[in-house]
Amino acid sequence: MALSKKKIIAIISVTGVLFSILLIIQFIWIKRSVEVSRKQFENKMDVVKFHVRQALHDDKNLNTLLKPVSFQQNLFQGNDKRREIDSSLLFMLDSVFKSQDVYMPCKVSGVLNASCYIHNFTAGAKHNYDLDSAMFKICLCRTSKYYLDIGISFPEIDKYMLKDNSWLILPSFLLIASLIALFIFIIQIINKQKSLAELKNDFINNLTHEFNTPLFSIGLTSKLLLNNDTIQNSERLKKYTELINEEKNKLQLQVNKMLQLAAIESGSVLMEKKPVDMHKLIEKNIAGFIAAVEEKGGSLQYHADAALHYVNGDEVHLNNVISNLLDNAYKYSDDSPEILIATYNTDTDFVVAISDKGIGISDEAMKMIFDKFYREKRGDIHDVKGFGLGLSYVKKIIDMHDGSVKVKSHKNEGAVFIIHLPYKN
Repeated sequence: MALSKKKIIAIISVTGVLFSILLIIQFIWIKRSVEVSRKQFENKMDVVKFHVRQALHDDKNLNTLLKPVSFQQNLFQGNDKRREIDSSLLFMLDSVFKSQDVYMPCKVSGVLNASCYIHNFTAGAKHNYDLDSAMFKICLCRTSKYYLDIGISFPEIDKYMLKDNSWLILPSFLLIASLIALFIFIIQIINKQKSLAELKNDFINNLTHEFNTPLFSIGLTSKLLLNNDTIQNSERLKKYTELINEEKNKLQLQVNKMLQLAAIESGSVLMEKKPVDMHKLIEKNIAGFIAAVEEKGGSLQYHADAALHYVNGDEVHLNNVISNLLDNAYKYSDDSPEILIATYNTDTDFVVAISDKGIGISDEAMKMIFDKFYREKRGDIHDVKGFGLGLSYVKKIIDMHDGSVKVKSHKNEGAVFIIHLPYKN
């Protein structure tokens, strides 16, 4: 079944929204995972701070280099006078980092002061902006006999956090990329199928229109022949001519069905809705079928129990719906047809149920019974004529009347078609 442009747009829109939600969920999970990793790293740095204090306390050589100062001295800024202190502190930090499995490039800053820079910074004092902006600040004033504060920053921490969570990011990216590629592929298939369906419909429509001209000629010729005295005087010729006209009418009926379906699908058909007495419409169809049913030794029962039996609809199309369902009930009964038509009301609808005790419908066929051109396979047997248009037409017409049609059936147990139409009081 070809998808309309509106349905394709709806599918793309819904899928786009779902993809957006999926992307947001994945982003949130990745963000939370990175936040957890960062929190774990911060906890690790708390341990690092403890070991830095311990290492400074135990490093006699470094403590020898540190001397009391009366003014602020900034470390790690390339000052030759403090180069040895800088090197010793960096060596100590590197040893601690390795012992705690911290292998991330870092930037170190520090202050040697007459008082604690971190906790006792006073207005007017000189700022050390590297230390001020450091991610982790370590006060070593209590550890040593001098006022030493250092700061540690990790410029590439975000990169390392993402790398640490690559086990989550990479599969998520591959999954989303695969889904997007699959979605694009499906849309391409849908568009291709839609184009093929439109091409098929155009071909069928052109073909049925081409049939109309020869059918008209055949019908006109057969009628002229039937009025000819020579044909009327020969039973054999009269029978052949009537057979030609009868088969022409059958083919014309199928062509008209195809044209009607094409008009409905294209949206060009106009419904001439008015109050329709469904009981009279059903009775008219029964009158046309009863002779054929009784000829096969069958029965056609009618229970008109609906008190409200007027609906607002197109009488011609509703008549075709009832005729199609009665024709199916008759054709798909192997022996003597037993057909029952019952009408009743619900709170909002007029309901007509047409049931038979024929060959029934398999569970597999039930899923496609209203599809255009679908006919249930019966091996190589083609004893029931038709193109599989009747039930598709029924479904479309009932939908256009804001109603519904359902079928209940099992193989070899007959079928019941139930139509709901909003009634007009």
